[in-house]
Amino acid sequence: MGHAEKHDFAPRVGFAYDVFGNGKTALRGGYGMAYDESAVSIYEQEVFNNPPFLNVNTYTAASLDDPQGNTILPNSAALLTPPSLAGSPVFYQTPYVQQFSLDVQQAITPTLMLDVGYFGDHGTHLQGRIDINEAQPGAFAQTTIGYSQVSGCSGFTSQACEAPLNQIRPYKGYTAINSVETIFNSNYNSLQAKVVKKFSGKSMIDANYTWSRGLTDAQTDYSSAPQNSYNLSQNYGPSAYNRNDILTVDGIWEMPWKRDQQGIVGHIVGGWEMSGIYAVNSGLPLTVTMSGGGTVQYAGLTSMYSPALTNGGVANDAAGLGIIGPSAAGLRPNVVLNPNSGYGQVSLRKRLHWFNQSAFVAPSAASYQAGNEKTGGIDGPGFNRLDVGIFRNFKLYRGTEFQLRGEGFNVLNHTNWATVGTNATTSSTFGQVTATRDPRILQLGGKLNF
Repeated sequence: MGHAEKHDFAPRVGFAYDVFGNGKTALRGGYGMAYDESAVSIYEQEVFNNPPFLNVNTYTAASLDDPQGNTILPNSAALLTPPSLAGSPVFYQTPYVQQFSLDVQQAITPTLMLDVGYFGDHGTHLQGRIDINEAQPGAFAQTTIGYSQVSGCSGFTSQACEAPLNQIRPYKGYTAINSVETIFNSNYNSLQAKVVKKFSGKSMIDANYTWSRGLTDAQTDYSSAPQNSYNLSQNYGPSAYNRNDILTVDGIWEMPWKRDQQGIVGHIVGGWEMSGIYAVNSGLPLTVTMSGGGTVQYAGLTSMYSPALTNGGVANDAAGLGIIGPSAAGLRPNVVLNPNSGYGQVSLRKRLHWFNQSAFVAPSAASYQAGNEKTGGIDGPGFNRLDVGIFRNFKLYRGTEFQLRGEGFNVLNHTNWATVGTNATTSSTFGQVTATRDPRILQLGGKLNF
């Protein structure tokens, strides 16, 4: 790292205003900046994995009657695999986020309160990974490089087939150079509403709803990279944790009879409480990926765009980016239909067909273009769960109290899908639900308060 910022300034300001001076209507807002502290280990580990700290050359064994072996290219002079490297930014810019909010809180009655507001943030110079040694999309088509130059390769479908690309990479002599850079951005905008109603004793009910949208061009800070480093906008889409709708309702009911637990009857029937949390969330976004060495799988469906899927002419890395192998970048297919809509007799949001698998097509070898899929175009499974608790409080000696707790999680045993297969190339579960979240769980417990 050649330079680090030393002038980061993180102001924060906020206000609260009693609009009518009667303590019932409050207008509140705020703004603040916060800086991220990047993990030093990310850069240290990368540096010490590079030459000269670590350098492992692989030499393929050859026979005396054919020392060359003809295993890379015709007339090649050596049997060496170009190494991959890890990079760090020459000019490091500290990632930071700006947060801002404006909301109104209104006391409708002494026991009923409503809060509605806008909350958002904007991330700048976010940390992410990028392969800085990708070849220009389609550049190989303007050179003498061709698929047929590598024996047995009909397209860029494996790392061995991409060996000819090494002569046109920005940094020759290497394959992927995965660099952690602070060049990414994000934004989040939301409408948030809250209603609280209080009753006698401990009883209350609280409802919260958030309608939001989180977008970014860096889905992770380290583990993955955009497919095409020359077109970062293709990686701009819903963030990995984006949920457009979140509804949560929770409450406590302190049963009104014999709360003081006086007398024998009071000790028998008094001291009961119930609580519950009901949560409904929309799903997380999903992105389809491809990998080398296979063809796009369709789980038995017949696509309207089938000619280029399972036979000749398919090149997973049709643009010749050179990202099959050690690159942190991942291949994407072409999107030809809306993956969130079915066609014909196919119904979606089922275990075997969560999305329209036939909406994705491997790029044609003749296109010389990268797949056009953007990030997060598939609506993932949502979440729906009811948790309930029943408590019995026993008053003991001088303020000491014992609570017997019976708790149930997902008491309705609603099936919540967890993961969906999104690898269109090698996975036989492409488009299928592969796991579920927790089923109904019941537990008993006790707590002594003194």
